[in-house]
Amino acid sequence: MLLATILIVITQQKPLELVSEGIASYYTIESSSRLTASGDEMFDDQMTCAMKTGKFHQRLYVVSDDGVVVVRRNDRGPYIRGRVIDLTLKAMRAMTNKDLIQVRVYKPRG
Repeated sequence: MLLATILIVITQQKPLELVSEGIASYYTIESSSRLTASGDEMFDDQMTCAMKTGKFHQRLYVVSDDGVVVVRRNDRGPYIRGRVIDLTLKAMRAMTNKDLIQVRVYKPRG
């Protein structure tokens, strides 16, 4: 996980700030509504996410031992205790075939 974080910092050349650490899950149109809290329409094949805090349309870097994805926050959630972020199916599958994974979520500083 540390190597992936270093790689992101080097390639983006922006300092990152740790937002959250914990369990990530995924959600789909079937398990939620078509309209997100930001007013965007939800699509399973986009790289978006839901978090309880933060700005809508903010880019977030999700790092796990299985991989790294860059997602855009457009919804609120997750609403299951112990989870810190819900990813769309595409974002989760870009990292892993698992349903739940341990992650660190970063945002660019500033």
